Amino acid sequence: MSGLISHRIEMNLSKLSKVEQQVAQLILDKGHAIAQLSTQEIAKQAQTSPASVVRFCRSMGLKGVPELKMALSAESGQDKMTGYYDIRSDEAPDILIRKLKANTIQTLEDTLAMVDVKQLQTIADKMVEAETIFIFGIGASWLVAEDFMQKWLRLGKHVYAVQDTHLMATIMTTAPKKAMFFGISYSGETREVIKLRDIAKFNGIQTVSLTGFGSNTLNREVNHVLQTSHAPEALLRSAATSSRTAQMFIVDSLFYVYAAKDIARTQQLLQETRGTIADLK
Repeated sequence: MSGLISHRIEMNLSKLSKVEQQVAQLILDKGHAIAQLSTQEIAKQAQTSPASVVRFCRSMGLKGVPELKMALSAESGQDKMTGYYDIRSDEAPDILIRKLKANTIQTLEDTLAMVDVKQLQTIADKMVEAETIFIFGIGASWLVAEDFMQKWLRLGKHVYAVQDTHLMATIMTTAPKKAMFFGISYSGETREVIKLRDIAKFNGIQTVSLTGFGSNTLNREVNHVLQTSHAPEALLRSAATSSRTAQMFIVDSLFYVYAAKDIARTQQLLQETRGTIADLK
């Protein structure tokens, strides 16, 4: 486990139960010093039970208290200048660029810390078997879906990224048996994505979700779950800068895993498509 666990706790604090919030607040207050305590000592200081401490760890995507301690120890060695920053009025461009860099690095670090490598491998295997892949997102998530389509089309996969919800639903209704639906929603609550997930399930299509960390409507009823970190974007939420960066990182990671399964064929297909595009110039 690597990355900054405190950011994950801060972003999900309100979603925790009351007793889990007590554990979370203790960790936020005492930081890596918690790594020196036993489970019983953590529970005592948080005024809760050892079982609640373990439940908190699992709510944070950790296997247990030992992994929490490892994450806290790793965090203590991180550069304290990194983190999330929002913009202020009339800030100099160089400061704004440095803030964007810090936000991007922190987003990637936090998302990398929670990447499920086995899940990526499983999804890549299922994608090889799939005859058709449907990919859908709204707003900034559509940009990620479009990028996804372009990547896999170059590797010879039949991929549909359609913005029209009705058209996508129609196409999925007549989909081949070996198909996959990939729904992208940072909140996991985007109505159109959820509706299409339900249609995919009804038609026997494998389902994959890419959402922000935590349980949500979209990822509770899919075959495979991919998640990114939650980043604070209160002021610039409409731009979805951090969420888009995290989603692109997961898609790129999946692409690498998929492409590496048959690297010789991947290189051949990429060269062929590059040559075709060059002929158009």
